[in-house]
Amino acid sequence: MKDPYEKVYDTLRELNYYQTILKLNNLEDSEQYKKIDDYIKYLQDTYLTPKMVDEIFAFRVLPGKISHTQFREWLRIIGREDLLNRYYPNMMEVKL
Repeated sequence: MKDPYEKVYDTLRELNYYQTILKLNNLEDSEQYKKIDDYIKYLQDTYLTPKMVDEIFAFRVLPGKISHTQFREWLRIIGREDLLNRYYPNMMEVKL
């Protein structure tokens, strides 16, 4: 059975997928895109506060349940890349 964070992660991953499809079809101004964006922000503000992400880092990454690479990818997918410097202060940002 999935825990709440995994459910939120799966939902955000699906929403990001749908947003990408809308972007590729030049529908960024559509009502659907705006509703998805609002829901993503709601999930981030409700379930993915910095304190909650701290708990995930402390109870999953540090004990080795998930790798640091998986955690960084997870932060990217949930839209909380702003927290990367909090956990990896010496990591250089690479832009392609």
